[in-house]
Amino acid sequence: MRWVTAKRLFFLAVLLTVTLAVMRVTIPERTWSAPLEAKFRDILAPVQTGLTWIGRQARHLVALPVSLIGTAERNRELEQEVARLKSEIVRLNEYRLENLRLSALLDYKQLMSYRFDFLAASVVARDPGNWFGTVTLNRGFEDGVQDNMSVLTPEGLVGRVVSVSDATCEVLLITDPRSGVGALVQDSRTPGIVEGVTGGLGTTRMIHISNDAPVEKG
Repeated sequence: MRWVTAKRLFFLAVLLTVTLAVMRVTIPERTWSAPLEAKFRDILAPVQTGLTWIGRQARHLVALPVSLIGTAERNRELEQEVARLKSEIVRLNEYRLENLRLSALLDYKQLMSYRFDFLAASVVARDPGNWFGTVTLNRGFEDGVQDNMSVLTPEGLVGRVVSVSDATCEVLLITDPRSGVGALVQDSRTPGIVEGVTGGLGTTRMIHISNDAPVEKG
């Protein structure tokens, strides 16, 4: 029985070889198909279709990792570009705010120049243990700064100079509890003393005003 099966398989292999040889020899010379050739082509068509589909899927699977690698690289580039643009926005906003501050200082200096001699300065340090107590400015004896000079901004009084070196000075802010400065209530012109509040995180209060003074909240 095994011999018969092997014989049949051998016969089919020989038949397949002969058919392929005939097709290969005759294809360049004719356009018609022999009956056996046509039948054999019909038998092989589903197999060829399956092989073609497998080939396409294989190419797709090979191309997919390459595509994913390219997408990941592009995402990294976009993330880096977004980070760069955010940093640029922050930098430009700092320039804008600095320009606004300088413009306000210039306007204030021009407005008050007939009453005071102004010297522009920048904060270079703050006391980490008393954030609302003192600041250090980048002006000192070399710039004509002296003790007890007033420090102003366009919004009003900031404090007074309490210590001076050649290139810097220390300013006691009006928000410090050790500070005290004479002031007037804007509407009623009631006099009093403004001092910092202990533990008030930068707040002040007005003291030494008469009990019947027309002072209201706000």
